[in-house]
Amino acid sequence: MSFFRSPEKPFHCKDKPTIVILGTGWGAISFLRALKPLHSNQYNVQIVSPRNYFLYTPLLPASATGTVDTHSIVDPIRSHLDARCNYYEAECLNIDAKEKILTCGYTKPFREASDAGQKDHTFQMKYDVLIVAIGAVTNTFGVPGVDENCFYMKSAEDAKALRERINACFELANLPDTTDEERKRLLSFVIVGGGPTGTELAAEMNDLVIILEDMLRYFPRITRSQVTIKQIDSHDHILSAFDRTIAEYATEHFRRSGIDLVLACRVKAVEPGAVVVQKGKETDRIPFGTCIWTTGIRMHPLAERLADGQEHWRSLMVDNNLRVKGSDSIFALGDAATIEQERVLRHAEELFEQGDANHDGMLSSDELQQLLLLNVKKYPQLAEIAARVPKNTVLSKEAFLKHLEELDKSLRSVPATAQAAHQEGHYLGKLFRKYKIDPATKEVVPEDAPEFEYKPLGTIAYIGHDKAVLDPGPSAPFLRYIRGWLMGLGWKSAEVFMQISYKNMWLVSRDFLKAKIFGRDISDV
Repeated sequence: MSFFRSPEKPFHCKDKPTIVILGTGWGAISFLRALKPLHSNQYNVQIVSPRNYFLYTPLLPASATGTVDTHSIVDPIRSHLDARCNYYEAECLNIDAKEKILTCGYTKPFREASDAGQKDHTFQMKYDVLIVAIGAVTNTFGVPGVDENCFYMKSAEDAKALRERINACFELANLPDTTDEERKRLLSFVIVGGGPTGTELAAEMNDLVIILEDMLRYFPRITRSQVTIKQIDSHDHILSAFDRTIAEYATEHFRRSGIDLVLACRVKAVEPGAVVVQKGKETDRIPFGTCIWTTGIRMHPLAERLADGQEHWRSLMVDNNLRVKGSDSIFALGDAATIEQERVLRHAEELFEQGDANHDGMLSSDELQQLLLLNVKKYPQLAEIAARVPKNTVLSKEAFLKHLEELDKSLRSVPATAQAAHQEGHYLGKLFRKYKIDPATKEVVPEDAPEFEYKPLGTIAYIGHDKAVLDPGPSAPFLRYIRGWLMGLGWKSAEVFMQISYKNMWLVSRDFLKAKIFGRDISDV
């Protein structure tokens, strides 16, 4: 058994198709778990990723603030593989889709005096089927200064860096030679983005500093009035993708909790120590000691090379079997994929006439909800309009068309969430288990193979002080009224039982209990 050094010397059984999986995130781990009972007999399975563990991303904000330990939300990828499945800790540098050859390399820094550490570990490997589960990268939307002056919240390294930064800000603010003005700047935390990640991070930081005073009890020189947490978003409320009533509840809860919300504005630039925002014609500078950018995703650079000729800017276009458009052997999952669907703008006139029940040339919120129920399966983007439009608001035909045009530009039939990636990975694993997917055959995916169908199970977000909110979607609207402490308990339970191993379930539940009894861990390690 030799290592993949060139495409001429592959490591696989010749009578079995070789599946290469890029990534170890939600889509990849769900695929492996669904395929595992039979993959040793049907396929040669290879995994390539620079990260040798699975990371439970929904708890990154809790990890950054000491609620849970980072090691509690990671699990080694090799613990989910059998002896005949290979994992290589390397990064895929290039994909030759025509020849079906990957160029990979070990890209991490390695301090070693011997030749082994200085060697360029670049190698090639062949594949029959490629599964792209590399996720997406943070989208800065071209805002100058973001990379240089902001922290992100996409990886375990990001959470650790932010945790160290928060501690450093408090330690510096506590020094006897720090002026009051400098102390106030150091303890100003700004979070850009009002989605679930930004909202949960703001809530966790507010718990850490103000509500539960885990930090203040150890820093008597610092008072609550000297610490500020601001959240910036372009909408007029946080959690804009949630049902309007839920988003308004969370927004009001944040205001009562002491979080300063800067809404309905756009970030124009991030300077050293200040965020420049524009609201209407007015421009303002918001000073900070730490700024965290949590808004938006864009296509991974590796996926961009595969997307040549595709129109979508955020992810690879795939069919209903998750196969990349224009390819017979490449599949994509999670944030790297968008299921192709018909542009709803082409049918805008027809939809408006269908929804305008009283023929007054306007769509009321009730008419919009009815239109959603009738057409959401064919046009899932209608659900986003329903979430954006305030209750008791009417839409003219022009406003309706404008909403549809904006949605078509960033069309996703499936949200970019861990839940969606998990479902896609599970579906594809079952598909590969039931059918022998082999590009050498005439039909790579049989015509009678079931298509992927996303089943929204609801979205839950922590909003601080042991409270949470749930958006169940159109399937169970009555559940949206369960919020606050009861839903906070449901959130913690869900985060425990969604872990991928019993070990992680135990560790996360232990961390939640430890933080509740003894407070959050504020050490750097």
